[in-house]
Amino acid sequence: MWLVNFYGFLSWLQPLLVGEFYIREIPWWVAALTHIAFTLAVLLAQPLGEFKPESYRPPSATPGKGERAEA
Repeated sequence: MWLVNFYGFLSWLQPLLVGEFYIREIPWWVAALTHIAFTLAVLLAQPLGEFKPESYRPPSATPGKGERAEA
């Protein structure tokens, strides 16, 4: 999937946007650093999306302050 997205998609999108396919000119260490940065971002942001069922409170059946009960 990555190969299709990276090469298949970029090989026609990049020339449309910038006029040439310049992936071959990017050094290997730049690719490595971007992969490391993405991995760190996912690992650091992962706790923000964690679901904790003990902290979940379903909506109340009784109306709150300033709300009307619907018949």
